[in-house]
Amino acid sequence: MIRFLVAFSAVLVMLSSVPALAESAMGDGRYSFSDFDKYADGAKEWDVTLGGGIWVRPRFEGAKRYRTRLMPMVDVRWRERTFFNPWRGLGHDAIKTDNLTAGPFISYDFGRDQDADRHLRGLGDVDGGVDFGAFVTYTTRDFSVDFSAKQNVFGHKGFQVKTALMYRTYTGQRTFINVGPTLTYASNNYMDSFFSVNQRQSDRSGLRRFNADSGFKNIGMTLSARHMLTDQWFLLGIASHDWPLGDAHRSPVSQKRGVTSVSLGAGYRF
Repeated sequence: MIRFLVAFSAVLVMLSSVPALAESAMGDGRYSFSDFDKYADGAKEWDVTLGGGIWVRPRFEGAKRYRTRLMPMVDVRWRERTFFNPWRGLGHDAIKTDNLTAGPFISYDFGRDQDADRHLRGLGDVDGGVDFGAFVTYTTRDFSVDFSAKQNVFGHKGFQVKTALMYRTYTGQRTFINVGPTLTYASNNYMDSFFSVNQRQSDRSGLRRFNADSGFKNIGMTLSARHMLTDQWFLLGIASHDWPLGDAHRSPVSQKRGVTSVSLGAGYRF
């Protein structure tokens, strides 16, 4: 366990020097290279995928302005059970059958910097922290249902639950596609940290006061596709659109009623 935590800490230090990956990493949870493991030929002790690309996304949840960054990609699996990737963090498939996979994971939420956009100035920073969570995924050849829950500690201390239903298909033997809806619930701590505006923040930012409570935070749709150029080289595209719900929709922090993120890249699977 000590070795596990030391290794994870080292990974976090590395990630913190790569802004694009640090911001995306910890947690979309809607795509993983391992989604395509059922098409892999045979099991290996180490399964490593490396690559890079560009990433276009809102400056913060609900922002109307976007930014484009370089996006390193990494996905590592050891003995088919222990994994690390930017979308899931570091975790272990404690239960693994032909259809059901479940286990714990640990990741990092970098919070929110008020300097990320002028709309946030006066709200202060939202502290990041480690997320401890668990996931359950049920998969058939054509569909997957994913459920994950995570609790943030040392930071905003918010709790989130995310569900995703994905249709999984492929065209020919080279192009693999996932598409489906997602739904996210967030606790009072999370909603208060990211969407509330107290009197002091209102005075500094000019935004009206608002008290955000727990509830469903957003509903989304995700499309991911990977095309194998060779047995190792591939092209990857991921697009997602999220619609805020409840207090995330009503909050003066949110500028848009729907935000889109797009990633395009290429990689090599060893």
